[in-house]
Amino acid sequence: MSASPGGEPEAARADYTPATTTLLAAITRYARSLYRLRRGNDVTVLRDDETFPAMLAAIAAAKRSVVLETYIFEDDASGLKFVSALIERAQAGVDVRLIFDAIGGFGLDSVHVDRMRAAGVKVVEYHPIAPWRARFNLSHRDHRKILVVDDEIAFTGGINLSDDYVPLSSGGRGWYDVHCALRGPVVADLARIFRRTWIAEGGDPYPAPERAEKRPNLPANIAVRVVDNTRRKRRGAIRRAYLAAINAARRAVLI
Repeated sequence: MSASPGGEPEAARADYTPATTTLLAAITRYARSLYRLRRGNDVTVLRDDETFPAMLAAIAAAKRSVVLETYIFEDDASGLKFVSALIERAQAGVDVRLIFDAIGGFGLDSVHVDRMRAAGVKVVEYHPIAPWRARFNLSHRDHRKILVVDDEIAFTGGINLSDDYVPLSSGGRGWYDVHCALRGPVVADLARIFRRTWIAEGGDPYPAPERAEKRPNLPANIAVRVVDNTRRKRRGAIRRAYLAAINAARRAVLI
């Protein structure tokens, strides 16, 4: 996901320095083949112990829908908080859908999956470990982390559902990663990515979210582009966008 302040095309802002203009133009050359740059968003960066409380609060406030996609879903204190949150909303009549990766979710006891399904949570396991299936590929995994609530707020980033990401001071293992909370038109793109994977993996079809172009802009007016690699042909574009950004750097590259 790439973001820039304001709503103008990356390479056309008059207040950018020449170096920044060169950098954004290089990224745009490849990234525009993926999702459009969406204007009018609000973005909050979440660190350390901010992420899970924010996500759980959003789920608890859901009125219509919750879609959650994750790679690692552990059977620990953090993971079970999400199990309980999804069950509570499903029992309240909210449309709740979960995609978890078969490898990343290996530590989630099937008892909890059954509990969620019994409560009305619709669950899809991404690429189950089944070598007899046609075109089975053990390395084909789903590393996305997406949460969209009521098509109004979304979370994405690098944090899985595991105590690994809880600070040591809070009893976790202290792994460091970053997540983002987003509001605005770009939320529709993340919701559509989830829906495409859901249907491709055998989930029941459901209406597509309202298109991003019809969403109102927010005062924060942050421009965001979602970059995903669901389709194999997009992986090269993502790689080239990274390389273009690195090659265009003039002062520093932080990885």
